[in-house]
Amino acid sequence: MSRTTSEMQRGLTAYLQGYGRNNSAGLSAIAAYGAWPVLAAREAEQRMARFLESLPLDEVQAIAQLEINLNELASQVLAEQSAE
Repeated sequence: MSRTTSEMQRGLTAYLQGYGRNNSAGLSAIAAYGAWPVLAAREAEQRMARFLESLPLDEVQAIAQLEINLNELASQVLAEQSAE
């Protein structure tokens, strides 16, 4: 189950409140930093890459060569799980 945007915002606000209590200069830097979307996109790519690191090389190569569609496989598994 995915969280709503408002749930994520509440969670991030709580995290930032705790962070800011211990590091107000750091919180100021976070507030002033303008490239969060770019940095977050890079982090998302790295996290997806870490998933691939757990797979055998032949499976990674098959995904890279479009022999296996990971999106389709994941969607099939999601559908199976929701049917259970």
